[in-house]
Amino acid sequence: MSIVQVSDFKGEINIANTSDMFVAQNVQWFIDKYEPIYFTQLLGADLYLLLKNGLLEDPILTKWTELVANIKGAANFIYCKYIKNEFSQTVGTGEVKTKGANSYPYNPNVKIARAWNEMLDYSLESIKYINDNPVDYGGYYIENFYYMEWYNTYCDRPEIFKRMNTFGL
Repeated sequence: MSIVQVSDFKGEINIANTSDMFVAQNVQWFIDKYEPIYFTQLLGADLYLLLKNGLLEDPILTKWTELVANIKGAANFIYCKYIKNEFSQTVGTGEVKTKGANSYPYNPNVKIARAWNEMLDYSLESIKYINDNPVDYGGYYIENFYYMEWYNTYCDRPEIFKRMNTFGL
């Protein structure tokens, strides 16, 4: 069961034609691949496992539904991975840019950087929420959260806590 749904890709992180079965299946493949990566980097493996198991319980405890409601960056993370992949297509002769009628390819880095940096901000908000609720989430917090919030050095910080510029760096 995915936390992120194909229908989550709207507004500034719109993925076109998700009503098409083949597009929806491709988006779902990206969700299945990248959702666990995002949640593991955000929550750590232990809390992510507790969350996944908690969402399978009947009834689902409020602490899990509230945690999901306070994590907004996962769709942005998946969107960035999807758009980067879809910018070119793999064909028998290699990588090509598709060209539609009355259109031309445009570099997606500006949209990707905006969505990525929004994801980072959402992720920091999620960590604040977890830190503000130690009764529900125990010791599952990122100890150097304030270091990550104020300093933009890359060190060994997880990917989701690194800002991106319009060059994709």
